[in-house]
Amino acid sequence: IGRRSAWLEKAGASYSSAVSVHRIAGWWCVAQAVLHSALFVWYYVDEGPADLDWKLLPVPHGSGRYKFNALGLVNFIGVLSMVAGLVLAVFSTERVRRSRFGTFYRTHVMTSFFFVVLVWGLFMT
Repeated sequence: IGRRSAWLEKAGASYSSAVSVHRIAGWWCVAQAVLHSALFVWYYVDEGPADLDWKLLPVPHGSGRYKFNALGLVNFIGVLSMVAGLVLAVFSTERVRRSRFGTFYRTHVMTSFFFVVLVWGLFMT
């Protein structure tokens, strides 16, 4: 969130209120992603761990050398985006953010970019 933003001016919102909303929305997204991931892992393990690699990894199958299973690909992208989200969450804690703001900011921009790209990839598969 930039201090001078067309979105903030259009909404008539202050920078401090936008940061508060940004933090709440960010932690809400992380909580939802963790819950979503945990429930899917629980579901897959409960179904039987025998073919867990097939469900969570894009392993090759069929006659073609480069044909990957769609479920494994989608779940693998989900795992990568969850890892990016957790890294983002760890570096967004107040202790890290206040003691190493430069590191927090670079990590925040990088992991949020990867998180958005990976989530977009989920919808494109």
